[in-house]
Amino acid sequence: MDKAKRATVRKTGQTRQVGPFTRQRWEHWSEVARYMDAQPDRCVAAPFPDDPPITYKLLSNMARFSLVRHRNSDCRWQLSPRWENILARLAQGLPIEAHDKTQVEAIEGTPFVVDFGVDTMYVNVLLTPQDGAEDDKHDQSLPLPLLYALTTLKGRAQVEYKSVETPWLFGGKALSLLPNGKGTGQTGGVSWGYILRNDLVEIRLRKKGLSGIVAAVHFLAECLWLNGPKPSLELMTKTFRMLWSDPDAFQRVRYQMSQLHLCADIAHFPLTDAYLPNLVTRSIKRTVHLPSDADLALDDSSYDAQTTLSDDDEWLYAGMAPPGWDDVADTDPYDQVEPSDEFADEDDAEAAEDEEPLAAWHPEGAKVHWHGKAMEGIGFSPAGDISAAWYDKILEERKVKKPWMREIHKAGGWEPGMLLTRIEMRYRRRIMNELEVAYGTEKGARWYDDPYVALDHLGEMWAFGVGFPPEYDLLPDVTHRGWMRLAMPDPNDPNCTRWPTDPLWEVVQRVPFAQQLPKPLRRAKKVNPDLDKIDAEIRGLLVSRAMLRGSYLKAPAEISRELEAFDERIADWDADRGRNFAEDVRERARMAGKKLPYKAPLTFPKRPRGRPAKRDMSAS
Repeated sequence: MDKAKRATVRKTGQTRQVGPFTRQRWEHWSEVARYMDAQPDRCVAAPFPDDPPITYKLLSNMARFSLVRHRNSDCRWQLSPRWENILARLAQGLPIEAHDKTQVEAIEGTPFVVDFGVDTMYVNVLLTPQDGAEDDKHDQSLPLPLLYALTTLKGRAQVEYKSVETPWLFGGKALSLLPNGKGTGQTGGVSWGYILRNDLVEIRLRKKGLSGIVAAVHFLAECLWLNGPKPSLELMTKTFRMLWSDPDAFQRVRYQMSQLHLCADIAHFPLTDAYLPNLVTRSIKRTVHLPSDADLALDDSSYDAQTTLSDDDEWLYAGMAPPGWDDVADTDPYDQVEPSDEFADEDDAEAAEDEEPLAAWHPEGAKVHWHGKAMEGIGFSPAGDISAAWYDKILEERKVKKPWMREIHKAGGWEPGMLLTRIEMRYRRRIMNELEVAYGTEKGARWYDDPYVALDHLGEMWAFGVGFPPEYDLLPDVTHRGWMRLAMPDPNDPNCTRWPTDPLWEVVQRVPFAQQLPKPLRRAKKVNPDLDKIDAEIRGLLVSRAMLRGSYLKAPAEISRELEAFDERIADWDADRGRNFAEDVRERARMAGKKLPYKAPLTFPKRPRGRPAKRDMSAS
């Protein structure tokens, strides 16, 4: 074959030039695309079929033209929904069109609260000493049957070098045991021998307790948003009762709140460093993270999103800030060992003055202070007992793949194109003790120990972090103004603590944590369609339609005439909206996992023969 006629790809630093395709290669690729389009989720996995012939090299080449992509979550190859358009352009020798539906037209408006809730929660599991026991050190161990089962499963996981499914459940989903635990270097001073995990929770266990603590439960965002905090605690209790298996031994199990993250998603909240000079906060360290070009180019609209634990909330295991923000060690649920971190909250004014902000912009992202034109987020005191973060929520969801959050945003009034900024406050145990004293609770009451009781004080926690709105600030000189607050500068008053609160921040202060959390948005139950029921519903709808149309006044109503009138009306409706009934049926069948027929073969366009006409050189 003539090398000049082969498809060529020359990659430069910024552009990709595509040469003309041979007809043979183009037809092979189109057959592969038609085959993948007829599969559930448009996906194929090894071993690949022989008809049409599919190989790893073939799929890799197709991926270079955005025809397919490799999904790390389940090791399958997925076809782009735009495959017909891409092949049509390749046949004409045209470059691939940039397709970024995330860059929709920005929608401006008045800031409002879209949703709020508990985004992350850590709970310690303790064993109380047995009645009459003088030395409780020997009693702070996992039950022997549980320890034996964990050891056996971990041995199998290490032999297979992958997670193994266990007989224990959390939220109706099986827990998997990881082949390795976590050492002190990963957790900031506490080692865990066994890690149980699913997409709702991570449970860390020790052979022997430390200060009575034998386990730590990390509730992931999906669990808290889709179930609610207190129902999630009930799921935890049910799981540990199953793990202990002995009702008498389970009586010694107690729970202790370790860490709580509260958040509010605010629409039309500008994420810009222009606000930082007006921010009144006790935080000394502030980190601004700039998204890379690759982050900004992320597009979650072209493929069917599939979420796995490896994609979801991984940054929470490595610290309290999104990836690349602070690079802190994992949070210590015991608050006994303070993690060492370059961004630790230290009152070091000289060091802060010596720091030089980066002025250059790098395509792979950069950490800067007080500079920015496109921000991903801002972190405040990331290693402190109280910390905060502001970040672009939509960009974060595209990076860590949280498609289920979109429905929660839409239920709160968010629309694609709206800027959505998350304001998140994070509290550790030691700051909860200070919070208890700040609100007049009797010192030593330690209401924050009990997770159920702590969840009844979310309003106080949120106000402790962001301050009270003006209508509740009856005694400005006495009332706690919040750990951080956005203010309006007063040129006549050098003391920024007396500056009035910015109306934008009052929206944040009015988030109604003190009232109650919004009801969790539960997933719809799986419905098995029944053809008889559907036919009965359609007949009833046609009866109502004939009544509303008034056709029965001229002649007795007939189903055939009503169907004919419906067909004419719905054809116009589809034409106005660009809908295609056949394509809608295919996609509905795909969602139901049904078998799909191949689409009609594509036709390779004919190129004009002969030499191109000479240009008229006389024209000037």
